[in-house]
Amino acid sequence: MNDFLLTYRSFTTPEKFFELLLTRYKQCERQSAEKVSVIRIRVFSVFKTWVEKFWYDFESANLAKEAQDFFKDVIENGNEAQKKVAERALHSLERQLAGDARKIKSNQDFLPPVHVPKPGQTEIIDFNSEEIARQLTLIDWEMWKQIQPYEFLNSAWTAKGEERERAKNILRFIERSTYISNWVASTICRTGQLKYRTKICAKWIDVSYKLKNMGNFNGCMAIMAAFNLTPVFRLKQTFEVSTKGKSLILISFL
Repeated sequence: MNDFLLTYRSFTTPEKFFELLLTRYKQCERQSAEKVSVIRIRVFSVFKTWVEKFWYDFESANLAKEAQDFFKDVIENGNEAQKKVAERALHSLERQLAGDARKIKSNQDFLPPVHVPKPGQTEIIDFNSEEIARQLTLIDWEMWKQIQPYEFLNSAWTAKGEERERAKNILRFIERSTYISNWVASTICRTGQLKYRTKICAKWIDVSYKLKNMGNFNGCMAIMAAFNLTPVFRLKQTFEVSTKGKSLILISFL
């Protein structure tokens, strides 16, 4: 059941699936009371697993309301066994939608001190490398946690049209990596002074180390990719410095 609930979006939608379950629940009314009870309990078993483990399918306000109304109707009119299952399903759905299950509590006392440069005109080298890496990682995490499991189905992010929209959070994450690479390249190329440019390269290499140590390999690779972009790669004298640092980072992965 878990595998089905994880992959059904490859051929239908949450709204259509809910409609089919509801139809199955109602169509069995003409059968014997014993068989009706068995079928409905099984349907509720699917509902219960769905709302407990794949609750994000109910982030649609309309679908969430339909599900809540259905559960409430069963609680009022169903038999004792159906009422119990419906109550658990409704409680689970409302709890998940309220955010209790995924709420992350943070304690300000445990946050590390923020390293902020003095007021005035600042450049990337004026910021603490660890602080840059930390802020990049926080932003990456905010975007990463928005990605839902179904977005990985059928490599939707490589598709065209509406199918591509199904992987919108993955696409946003990919676009961010490209943005970081272009940003790093622009900070390196916008100065004409070799000495200052090499300092910026060294700064970004240091940030890469920090990202790698924090476990943010995506951010680390995005910075490394910047050194392979044509505007940076053609800067031969600067690239001698960046190549040495980049090689050290690659060695550290082995």
